Amino acid sequence: MWILLDENVPVDLLAVLRAAGHEAESAGYLGWKGLKNGEILGRAASRYDLLLTRDGDFDETLLGKQVDSGFGIVLLAIPQQQGPAYAAIFAGLWPSGPEHLIGRATRLGL
Repeated sequence: MWILLDENVPVDLLAVLRAAGHEAESAGYLGWKGLKNGEILGRAASRYDLLLTRDGDFDETLLGKQVDSGFGIVLLAIPQQQGPAYAAIFAGLWPSGPEHLIGRATRLGL
């Protein structure tokens, strides 16, 4: 599965996702930092299966309009932590079979 982390998601999640067998990249590493939400969504939808974001401007209703059968969005609702602590919480929440997240807008958090 191809997963993109929005620029506001700690890059520590890359290791968690890659250890689970996913191809994962960060928008910041791709040089997409500072792009508007619509542009990030468009680029992500054309290249990735999932976008993980913490963006407070998004809600599940709005995000639901941006998904299709081959692309899903996960709104992370994990309290702010240092990168490794955030990644540890995320690892405990991340499903072993995340395929059901494609085609949906899903809130994942505590």
